[in-house]
Amino acid sequence: IFSGQISKQVYFYVQPDFASSVSSTSLNFTQLRDAYMDLGIDKENEFRIRVGQSKVPFGFANLQSSQNRLPLDRDDALNSAFSNERDMGAFFYWAPTKKRKLLANLVKAGLKGSGDYGVFAFGVFNGQTANKPDLNNELHMVGRLSYPIELGNQIMEASVQGYTGKFVL
Repeated sequence: IFSGQISKQVYFYVQPDFASSVSSTSLNFTQLRDAYMDLGIDKENEFRIRVGQSKVPFGFANLQSSQNRLPLDRDDALNSAFSNERDMGAFFYWAPTKKRKLLANLVKAGLKGSGDYGVFAFGVFNGQTANKPDLNNELHMVGRLSYPIELGNQIMEASVQGYTGKFVL
């Protein structure tokens, strides 16, 4: 993974994958998992725009890193819509600084947090999943409202989310 803070309001992240399998006969295929920039709109980066290929901000399980999930933690219905959880797009994220720190600490502690995909997220994306060409020239849209709440030493994250678009086989 190559990542870094270019300036206080510009962050980049690139994650190549050198051992993908595109089929049972094509092994060790190289592809990009993620390649995006986060552009902060305000000084605290509470409002930011992510452009590039990244995870689509939908679903608690899909936003978690696969290293934090057991195979049984992956729900098939959601993975049928976003087979590799990623796509090319532009996503707006908003989260207060206090909630961003809470979400980051969950991930750093190795717990089942979703990561910092904002308290509110809205985006437009290709809709054919990562590393595949657009086949219908129509954008997909996603929206997510999620709020982490601390209750004693427990953290609960309630959310409402949805997406729409036409997928072409």
